[in-house]
Amino acid sequence: MTASSEPTPSGEAPTGCGDGASYAFGDVDLAARRLQLLDQVFAEPSRALLGVAASGPIGLAVDLGCGPGWSTRLLSETLRPLRLAGLDSSQSFLRMARAAGPPGTAWFAHDVTSVPFPTGPADLLHARFVLCHLPEAETVLHRWLGQLKPGGYLLTQDDQVIVARHPALVSYEEMARSLSPPSTRHDRGADVRDELRRVETRPPYHGPIRRLGPRGDGGGTEHTGRQ
Repeated sequence: MTASSEPTPSGEAPTGCGDGASYAFGDVDLAARRLQLLDQVFAEPSRALLGVAASGPIGLAVDLGCGPGWSTRLLSETLRPLRLAGLDSSQSFLRMARAAGPPGTAWFAHDVTSVPFPTGPADLLHARFVLCHLPEAETVLHRWLGQLKPGGYLLTQDDQVIVARHPALVSYEEMARSLSPPSTRHDRGADVRDELRRVETRPPYHGPIRRLGPRGDGGGTEHTGRQ
């Protein structure tokens, strides 16, 4: 999702950008299929989160860490923004997104932790399962808030904790933890929540960060939004 590179439009990433370096499971076809399954599992809570911003017209919506474009398609179908863009550092995933993503979408090879974004200020920024992989989520959130137009939305979706009992899912979680650095593992949900609270008090942002989705002590998905 992240790489050190200059933004390049239309999915043509600079040499050395992406190629799986930013994804624990790489960015090959099988990895894209895994993200598609993830999209299917979380489609309904994602739509509920996006529904927070669906009451009015959205000018520019930007999908941060868009991968092969599944979450970007959901943005398009749910919000129908006037303009839509996807940002990711993976050259391979951006090619897939261009081939199968929503028509008219602008795709950029860009490190989502680096600002300014090549799209310019957005009416809505969306990031699904991005913050939990970032070692300095508080800093990144503050940067993202600075890329919004006045009154814009920042919508994020991350897991607080995953409780798995099926042997295949238990093995998956063990493998995911072994492949991820300690500071970017999937159980960072509580840390991300604390970082969101700290962002509330930092200028120029003065509005509340709202928890919008289901959350339980035993697991689930935590939704946060900015209005």
